Amino acid sequence: MCIQCIGMCSYCDCRNLPVISQLSRQHAAILQAADELCRAVRDGGPSNALFDTLLAMLREHGSYEERCLFEELRGDETFVPTVDELCSEHEVIYGSLRQLRRTGATPQTLGPALDRLSRHIVKEEQGLFPPVVILLSPAALDRAAARW
Repeated sequence: MCIQCIGMCSYCDCRNLPVISQLSRQHAAILQAADELCRAVRDGGPSNALFDTLLAMLREHGSYEERCLFEELRGDETFVPTVDELCSEHEVIYGSLRQLRRTGATPQTLGPALDRLSRHIVKEEQGLFPPVVILLSPAALDRAAARW
C-alpha cells in the first residue's frame, strides 16, 4: 500500500472519526519508516536506528489500536475472531522485525517482513476501518478515542 493511499477512503467517511484518523496517520508514518528502513538495508547503510524507530512505532501503534478500537470491537462477538487475528499479526510482525534487527537484515529477509506489514495495514485500512462506522455507536467511538 502506498503512503499516499492511506486515508483516501471515499465510500464510508471513516477517516473523519478521530480514532480512525489517528490510526491511519500512524499507518502512514509506519509505512514511511518501513520504506526508509528498506532503502537503508538495500543500500547497505546503517539501519539499526531505523529498525529501532520502526519497532517503537509498531509497539505504540499496536498498543493504541488494541486498547482503543479493538477493545470496543470485542463487544461485538462477530468481530472477536478478526480482532484476535489482527492482534496476533501485531506480535508476529513485531517479532519478525525485532529478530531481523538482532540478526542483521538483508533485502531478501526484510522484504517478506515488510510485505506482511503492508498486507496487515491494508487489512485494517480497507477491511476493518470502514465497518467501524456502522458497527460502533458514537459512545463507543468516544470511549475508544478517550483511551488514547
